Amino acid sequence: MSCHRSSTPATAFQLFRYSAVTWNPHRIHFDEPYAREEGHAGVALHSHLRAALALRCVAEGLGPGWHVTKVAYRLRKPVYAPRRTGLHRPGDGNRGRHHDT
Repeated sequence: MSCHRSSTPATAFQLFRYSAVTWNPHRIHFDEPYAREEGHAGVALHSHLRAALALRCVAEGLGPGWHVTKVAYRLRKPVYAPRRTGLHRPGDGNRGRHHDT
């Protein structure tokens, strides 16, 4: 897979911009002191942004001859910025399981 690790980490600024574009005003995604008051370890990555970053890796890995037509995902725990996101591919020692997404 060509996108073993994304080249850009998810930062608090990126999360603020994603909140604005998606009209998601929940402060846990861009206000770190507030997120900590709510019991988070920092600014939380949006679930849809995490899925989009993972899907981008999959699409890049498949190449231009393939098209993703349906996606289902389940996020099991929160991830906080700044954080690199990515996927492990089968045979990389992680049994093809998701990593950091």
